[in-house]
Amino acid sequence: MKINKMCICLSMAAILFSELAAHSIEGIDIKGFGFNVFMYDNDPIIVGNIPNSPADKNLKSGDKINKVNKKNLNHCSLMDKNKKIIENTDKDEIVLNVTRNGKKEDIILKKEDIFVSDYLQLDDFIYLNKKVKTDGKYAYVWDKALKNKDLPISNEPKAKYLKTESKIDCAEKKILDIKQLYYGENDKYIKEEINSEYSPMNSVAPNTIGEVKVYYACLKYETQKYDVEHPPWLEQKKLYDGLNHIIQYLI
Repeated sequence: MKINKMCICLSMAAILFSELAAHSIEGIDIKGFGFNVFMYDNDPIIVGNIPNSPADKNLKSGDKINKVNKKNLNHCSLMDKNKKIIENTDKDEIVLNVTRNGKKEDIILKKEDIFVSDYLQLDDFIYLNKKVKTDGKYAYVWDKALKNKDLPISNEPKAKYLKTESKIDCAEKKILDIKQLYYGENDKYIKEEINSEYSPMNSVAPNTIGEVKVYYACLKYETQKYDVEHPPWLEQKKLYDGLNHIIQYLI
């Protein structure tokens, strides 16, 4: 099951689409290196970079980290590897020795100002929020749709963008939009529409935005379910609760 857990994490990372580095999509400005890392079979693997970050210019998805500032990560426990990586992210410069295409090389990264979006970009106008909530049976995820010629948001002509909360049945692979919030100029709230959570859920057509939403949300759902059902992993994760944003973004 441990391998399955890691596979879930890696799969989640594999669908991280390019993030919108624009302030019209919520996020934070940080000074950082900008790479995402997941542990796979106890190896720290680069799985995605923040656009326009130092990592984006120097690292590649699939790079395996061997050393951090000349500190060897081989033969370290999973906890020690996390600790060594996190400790060095406080510095303004970091040297990563990585294995890429079977060859080892040193990559030097210097911190820069970067923008980290709360959303994953699904197409030119639709963005999926990274946070997924669950209640043990369903997954809940928000997306943001920007007004454009194909999506005039006809229910509210003055709206510039629309936020939608979707309820997802991961067992049946079905979806239901339960709340829609409309916003105008300068992020001014206009109105909301609420649908009953008990309305019939809809099947998802293949190769659509809806299918991506279900896939992403359910990967998160399965990961969180695994954590609840496996206390030893959960206890280890609790040690890093205060550092989750650092583990995810290595700020």
